Amino acid sequence: MDRKRERDRLIRRWRDRLWLGRWRVRIDYAEPIEVEPGDAKNWEGVAWVETMPRYRSALVHIVKQAWDDSTLPQRNSHAAHEMIHIVLDPLNKLLIKVMEELPSQKAHVYEQWRVETLEGVTSELTTAFLDAYGELKGSA
Repeated sequence: MDRKRERDRLIRRWRDRLWLGRWRVRIDYAEPIEVEPGDAKNWEGVAWVETMPRYRSALVHIVKQAWDDSTLPQRNSHAAHEMIHIVLDPLNKLLIKVMEELPSQKAHVYEQWRVETLEGVTSELTTAFLDAYGELKGSA
């Protein structure tokens, strides 16, 4: 199976498993994200999502080279991870809205906490779902 069809199949599978079937999920290839030194330790972006929960619409951006260099279990894990971000995004957007009301010094501290917590919770849920579906082997 070619990588594009496999990619679409993995995204659709996790969309359906996570009850996101009513969402319109589009996928595109993107350039790697430039990460500032010190912003993230050992982080290499393979994929990320943009969502519009009100319209049940999401766009999954995938860095083609990083995706292609991943193993099938890793690609499966990435697909699950990004779909879980869609599930959590309404809460994320609420936090962002609340933080906009804070003084800038406090908002900066909470912004770092928000990003780290969101990724941590998403990663934990990814592991839990992969394990529940018997697909944990080889995921990272």
